[in-house]
Amino acid sequence: MCKSLPILLLLTTAITPTQAQDSNGPSPIGFLDTSKYSYDYLVDSTLSQDDPANHQFRTVQAAYAAAPEGTAAKPTVIGIKPDVYHITSNTTAPGLTISKNYLTLVGLTNDHRSVVLADNRGNQQGASNNGFVIVVNANGFSAINLTFLNYCNVDYEYPGDPRRNLRARSDVITQAVALQASGDKHVYDHVAFLSKLDTTFIQTIRAYFKNVFIEGTDDFIGGGTISVWDHCVIHFPTGSGVTTVSGPVFIDTTFTVPPDGTMQIYKSPARPAALLNCTLPVNKG
Repeated sequence: MCKSLPILLLLTTAITPTQAQDSNGPSPIGFLDTSKYSYDYLVDSTLSQDDPANHQFRTVQAAYAAAPEGTAAKPTVIGIKPDVYHITSNTTAPGLTISKNYLTLVGLTNDHRSVVLADNRGNQQGASNNGFVIVVNANGFSAINLTFLNYCNVDYEYPGDPRRNLRARSDVITQAVALQASGDKHVYDHVAFLSKLDTTFIQTIRAYFKNVFIEGTDDFIGGGTISVWDHCVIHFPTGSGVTTVSGPVFIDTTFTVPPDGTMQIYKSPARPAALLNCTLPVNKG
């Protein structure tokens, strides 16, 4: 495990969709209560219409469009009330592109699974590219207590309300990116990244992940210059696959597979990975 291996890129494989591992049920990363977190702009799907004068909007896209760029001393905070927010787009454009610096998205909840930013687009499955739900190209971006979901190939069970459950688009596993991130000084705290192939593209200069859950089949963490994964859970849902990493430091992080599953990590010789006090699956072979 964790050897330097040739890159294996799975393009499409017919596999029956499975439920995202961090939906409904107990979360492997625990819970954080940010329901009373202060914010500058509010997203609330129950509003009858947008209220720009009071900085209140029905969609994440509308709130982002209205919000100004923040500063390192005072980031702009967008608070998001519990619901599934569909970040939809056409076959080529990401659902939402964030290019304003020092912006924070925070779920106003005590359960990161109840604030979901979602779409179900993948390569040749509703998109002509990798089906990006959200693309961040900015400095000082933070996401707290929410879920990024591309449910092209996974089902999602919304906690406490089956009316909000989401069903996968296809049983053909294809590239379906929940988040592509570039820029510098990113922070993700109590966040889940859910998809199968290419769940995220991490291309940041520096990024910090704390109490984060991520799942994927292949190449689902990606590159970047350096990242720190602190008390995270990294799950291989099909019990096989390779994740490509470049420059990460994993601290007190748990790598999980289904029973009798395996995992592989390809690490870049130029920017190798470091694992400190991590938990790896036991090889029963």
